[in-house]
Amino acid sequence: MSSYLRMITITCLAVLFATSAVPAQDEEAPIQVPLRENLRFLVRPTLMGLVPPADEQGYGEAFIRVIQSETDLLQIRYEIKERWEPEESSEETDVPPVRIRRGAIDILGCESGLGMHPLLFWPDGDWSTATGLLWVPRASFRELKEAGACDWALDHRVTGETERSLAGALEQALPDARRAQPDLRLLVGEPAMYPCWINGERSALPAVRATDSQGLADYWILDDPDNPLVLKLSFVPPETEEEDHGGELGLLEAGAGYAVVEVDF
Repeated sequence: MSSYLRMITITCLAVLFATSAVPAQDEEAPIQVPLRENLRFLVRPTLMGLVPPADEQGYGEAFIRVIQSETDLLQIRYEIKERWEPEESSEETDVPPVRIRRGAIDILGCESGLGMHPLLFWPDGDWSTATGLLWVPRASFRELKEAGACDWALDHRVTGETERSLAGALEQALPDARRAQPDLRLLVGEPAMYPCWINGERSALPAVRATDSQGLADYWILDDPDNPLVLKLSFVPPETEEEDHGGELGLLEAGAGYAVVEVDF
């Protein structure tokens, strides 16, 4: 099991609250989050949509910062702190049980790409993606708002061994009924307010709740045509009780995901 997903299980045992809709304040204008350089946000792993309290050591958290913002290109830097579990060995080691994954990602599909590349499937180091990464491509978001649906993809093409294992688990998590509908679509849902820390203050962001045509995941999307950030993604557990497969597949079937908990700009 990957360190990132293992942290989901550990931290969510101590869940204190779940993300829920917050009534809009009619007298106040919605907060605008500008998609620009030095936009920063903190992400935590979730299980069944539950957002865990902050870990004292910051394990499992991902810190993301926008370092370049143009119409056809976004570039971010990320840093993820994980528990590190060395392979069994008879040799002693002084390496502390911590691993910091970091790198830069070029997002080439921010305007007219297809789908997103969920955090669970990120490889290490520097790389690029033709998806919107953690954003709905702007053209897709406009179609979603205007037509109620748009073409969609959850990209999990990866190169690392751990990520390949996760990708295989995702494929196994798709029941036959979903495979019968190979064309994945994102379907608009109800508007809501997403609770979040904004520039150090507890607040809420206008969001659009969505699902997809295969019932694979639930989404909270920032309701901003210029910055349609996917604030929260939760894989949907199967409706029928099935064998607990354990490992990566078990976590995906249990509803693994992520949530943005802090935004600063």
